[in-house]
Amino acid sequence: MITLKLIDFLMDPILNSLRFQMSAKLAPAFGGKRTVRLLDEDAIRRLGQEGIDVDFGDVRVESDGTLSYKGKRVLLYIRDVAIYKDRQSLPRFHVSYCRTLETMREANRWTRYVVATRDDGRFLVNRMEQHGNPKPSLEQLNVCQNCLNQLSWEGFSFIGMTKSRRSQVMSGFILPTFFQRYPKDLISVMPTYDSELAPLNDYPDDWGLISERVKKERGHKCEGCTIALVGSETKYLHVHHKDGQKNSIDEHNLSVLCIACHSEEPMHSHMKGTTGLREFLEKYGDRRI
Repeated sequence: MITLKLIDFLMDPILNSLRFQMSAKLAPAFGGKRTVRLLDEDAIRRLGQEGIDVDFGDVRVESDGTLSYKGKRVLLYIRDVAIYKDRQSLPRFHVSYCRTLETMREANRWTRYVVATRDDGRFLVNRMEQHGNPKPSLEQLNVCQNCLNQLSWEGFSFIGMTKSRRSQVMSGFILPTFFQRYPKDLISVMPTYDSELAPLNDYPDDWGLISERVKKERGHKCEGCTIALVGSETKYLHVHHKDGQKNSIDEHNLSVLCIACHSEEPMHSHMKGTTGLREFLEKYGDRRI
């Protein structure tokens, strides 16, 4: 029998990130197979304004660590803030399943949260006085630093990063950029194929001819550092697939990169220790700047 703790371990976003880098299969998101009940117009409006109260079982943790609610990527925050003798502490909003949310869930305090898709950084907060009615207001809230650490947002880390730099990353965080990287609408970004119908992600048989043609058409020049290579040195030029799909030969999906620039692309760190990269940097390293 699989325990909840084991499920949490398998779903850990950091482990999924490592799986992704290793091209290994990601652990499934909470809730098993995705079955989405679409939100009506009123619910979508509420998500974008005052937020919606949720139960823990209604929130999914996606494989990238972000949070979703019925097909929409969402933010979580505490709406009701207690005031004690004019002292109050505004909550932070959450963009991923971080250490704070894990602690709150274990303390059975998850029901204090609401979900929202508002992207102007302002959230409806109810000031809960000891006696009297709640006083609602729109407040500018800060993002949770544990969330930034969980997503490694702009390199954010509690290890090896100064407090001032962490503060700089946090203050520079804006939700429009977050939702650009992690789109709100999860339905529109669901995979086109399932596991049975997806074409094999491998180079076409004539890839050698295709890549040579692309390099020639683009002047044997790296589109990253702009270094030009000729003759036998063109072996240090690669044709890179921007979307990672090796079976795609669409011109807009291909870019010509030197081996050094290629190694800096996401999911290409395995190239760092190759003999080819070492040789190239010895020959051209200083001429690429």
